[in-house]
Amino acid sequence: MAALTVCCLAAFSLSACGSKGVPFESINISEYKWALNYNPEIELGRIFPQKDGYTILIREDGTYDAVHHDGIYLGKIRWTNNGLFYVDRHNDYWMTERGNIKNRHPQMDENLDIVTLNDGTNVPLYNIGGDDASYRIGLSISTPQASNYGEIRTKHGSNDVNAACGTNVYSGYPREIEDEEHQGIGRERVLDQTVSNKTIQQKNIITQDTMPAFTNTSDGAQNAPCLSEHEVVFIAQKGFDDTNKMPSADDPIYPLLQAGPFGRKYMYGIETVDTQESKTDFIPLIDSNGHAWPMHSGHFAFSDSDKNAMTDDHHLLWVDNNARLLRTDINSGVTEVINDDFQCGTVEDEQQQCQVYMTTNALEISMVISDDDSLYNNVKIVTLDKASGKTKKVVKLEGLDEFLPDKMMTFDIAMKP
Repeated sequence: MAALTVCCLAAFSLSACGSKGVPFESINISEYKWALNYNPEIELGRIFPQKDGYTILIREDGTYDAVHHDGIYLGKIRWTNNGLFYVDRHNDYWMTERGNIKNRHPQMDENLDIVTLNDGTNVPLYNIGGDDASYRIGLSISTPQASNYGEIRTKHGSNDVNAACGTNVYSGYPREIEDEEHQGIGRERVLDQTVSNKTIQQKNIITQDTMPAFTNTSDGAQNAPCLSEHEVVFIAQKGFDDTNKMPSADDPIYPLLQAGPFGRKYMYGIETVDTQESKTDFIPLIDSNGHAWPMHSGHFAFSDSDKNAMTDDHHLLWVDNNARLLRTDINSGVTEVINDDFQCGTVEDEQQQCQVYMTTNALEISMVISDDDSLYNNVKIVTLDKASGKTKKVVKLEGLDEFLPDKMMTFDIAMKP
């Protein structure tokens, strides 16, 4: 293995370089604290990625190793008690305390999400494509021992909401429909059970007309947390415009609407889906004074959370696209900022200033933050205390631009459990 050069060390903030091209088989996963997965950006007109990818494994002192793989669009990464897990176009990869394993799967080009069952089994979801009637979604039930692959059909090209609750997986998406009542295109919200007791099995839970509002989700609805083994929770957005019957000024929800692009009004909230009762509940996000929580629709789309972000007292931890850590009471919607040490923009900024993704374990939250216009040159990993939100450590990664190809992105961060 090539020698690592540590550029700068300090008690609180670390800046470090790493080595590239370390063989997958030689990695000892116990050495590392965090992992990033860099993959090609989606290029219009290209069905499959033209470039390979790299998994970046980072130690506590900030030094890192880069492991080459075949690349996949939107590649995610998860770290469970079973080991570190990610996929590329051809393989499932497990790095475990007992050794590293590759399991072959059918060729896939786009990794929609990876969700984790309660025993550490991972379920990657893939967008395969489709026809006018439906889309094909590929799934694998993946353990270090084997990868069992299957497919389902949906009416939409991606699953925007995915959650693993116990041994089941639920996946949902909005679907455009011809809407004669509202004289235009409407929206349905569809939620399916896609895995039942660790077996790929599709069952519709909800098909719901979302008119007069259309409902969208953020990145935080991927790998979403569960309130119980049958309740999924995520941040959602309701949008209104003239075709969707904009609420009147005397409507109780009108003060909670915020201006957005194309003349639309938006309301942001906590969506809870009860998969047993086939019911949904939407609680608007508000501040401590009962006013609408200020948010720009573009920043909402890139807000993030993860499976372990629900606290025992029913607060959801999430990060907005300004790199602020927030805490929301899912029963009241009351939201507060608990860390803004790394804020990279304001609510009024229409343009994205940075890219941020988060992950949690029992005690800590880690975020990866990079400049939107310079994805490799100012990458830092920030570790926060999960209870208080206080900053514990900052690690800056240097030298990524020296070996990563152009137009590579990370869509996730993983942290040792």
